[in-house]
Amino acid sequence: MEVDRREFLYLLSALAAAPPSSLAFSQPKSSIPPRKGFDPSEREILGSLCEQIFPKDDFPGAKELGAVNFLENILGQAHPEWWPLYHAGLKATDQASHESFQKSFTQLPFEEQTSLMQKMEKGELSLASWKEVQPASFFQMIRDHTLQAVFSHPKYGGNKDKAAWKMIGYDDWWA
Repeated sequence: MEVDRREFLYLLSALAAAPPSSLAFSQPKSSIPPRKGFDPSEREILGSLCEQIFPKDDFPGAKELGAVNFLENILGQAHPEWWPLYHAGLKATDQASHESFQKSFTQLPFEEQTSLMQKMEKGELSLASWKEVQPASFFQMIRDHTLQAVFSHPKYGGNKDKAAWKMIGYDDWWA
């Protein structure tokens, strides 16, 4: 695979988004290759998590800006080793939601999603659901990757119609 200079710099910049080494409790020891891509349920949960980080107001939120598409692209192109962490974290988020509210994360009102994510951020969720990934580290990764998705160049799947750039007054005449 031949990579031009810009693509190389993009892939190199993705290293800054690497999850902390503390994220995983243990490395998966499965001989089955990691599943790539998000299933519809995971897309919904991830979209709701991203929307919590960057909600819609006068400007589009993370879902509308294409955060989930960006994350699928970055994981598929630059960091396939993160798929197991995302799959485990999304599953654990939904399990924690069922434990706390007896509902799926996507069925919770915005305020209850916020409450659950605050506990996730502080590492205050029951570790019964979080066997493969640490909740606070997963929250940090989702937060960081959501913001990267929202403010990225649109060619990578996020920042649809350059709306986030317009929101902050970024002039992309050179891009």
